[in-house]
Formats: sequence, C-alpha cells, structure tokens
Amino acid sequence: MGLKKPSEIGIRELRQNASEYLTWVGQGHELIVTNHGRPAARLVPIDDPNEDRIEALIRSGRLIGPEDPGNPRDIKSIPAVSGAASSQEILDELREDRF
Repeated sequence: MGLKKPSEIGIRELRQNASEYLTWVGQGHELIVTNHGRPAARLVPIDDPNEDRIEALIRSGRLIGPEDPGNPRDIKSIPAVSGAASSQEILDELREDRF
C-alpha cells in the first residue's frame, strides 16, 4: 500500500483509492470521509463478518436475549399494567385528536 493513511480524507480521494482505503479500514483503522471539508461518514471495521448480529447485540448488553438460547422465539410478552389504556384505545384517542 503506497498511500500514507490519514484519519480523515475527502470523498474524491476515497473514490480514487477506495480499494486501498477499505483494506486499511479492514485492518482495524477508522477513517472519516469529508464532503466539501465537512465530515460526512465514518468508515470503521466490522467486528466479525461471520458473527451473528443478534448475538453481538446480546453480548454488548444492548439486547436482552431469550431465556432459552436454543429457542430464539422464546420471547416473553410484557405484562399489562392494571388500569392502563390498551394500545388500541391510545391509537383511537390519537386519531380523534387529528380531526
């Protein structure tokens, strides 16, 4: 790779050398792409292209997985709150407000 890799490049530079920059990002580097001098995008390496995205979210704590990991459809419904309006009642009320 003949290019010195900055942390920020313009979109024209990215177009001219996309393959080299993508290889560099794939090696673990982050790259900000600018458009007319303003940041427009961030290129970051993917964690593991073979990893299941749901598993990654569960591991990161941003998603709570099923109680039975062998059954991805093991989703518990949220218990209804006593005295609370149903979702249909809320929707009906919102629709009435529009007219």
